[in-house]
Amino acid sequence: MNKIKKTLYATAAAAVLFTSGYKVGEADVNNRVLGIDEIIQLDSGQRTLPFYSSFELKNLMCAKYARLAAKEIFNLDYIRDHAWNFNKNNKVTHSIDNFTSLENLIDSAGVSPGDIIGTYNPHSSYNDKLDDQGKKIEYTHLLLYFGNMNQEPLFAHFYGSETLLETIPQLKKRGLSPREVIVPKP
Repeated sequence: MNKIKKTLYATAAAAVLFTSGYKVGEADVNNRVLGIDEIIQLDSGQRTLPFYSSFELKNLMCAKYARLAAKEIFNLDYIRDHAWNFNKNNKVTHSIDNFTSLENLIDSAGVSPGDIIGTYNPHSSYNDKLDDQGKKIEYTHLLLYFGNMNQEPLFAHFYGSETLLETIPQLKKRGLSPREVIVPKP
């Protein structure tokens, strides 16, 4: 995403917060509300975790977050779609059914930072819906493989209305379960 555009969105968000009684620079103004990125130290070096303002990203937009973040961080161009149709216009490299399979793929370099993981979310209200082809939806959430910290895989995702960077145990605690590894079509 264009850094100028992000700065404009952050400035607009700061103006809204300021007029609401918040003061920019005080502890109650959170970088995540303003869409200000954070630097994360990984095993392979530093990487920027993007946070998009509420002007850029509305609730339940995990697919948009994954796509924008993959472009911004890894310069990867995924084709835009809902989480449950993301595999139709992009390329599925692996079908998986648990986090152990995903960890094994990461360890063997079968999954790289920037790959997107189609994930079943048992709490999603979309689970009973049909996809664009009339088939039952297999998953409704997307994770972006961000890299490893202390040899533990980290995944960036937009969950509800929050940008999160989580480990596999944290994702399991939410009840999430990986289904597919997706990369951009060449």
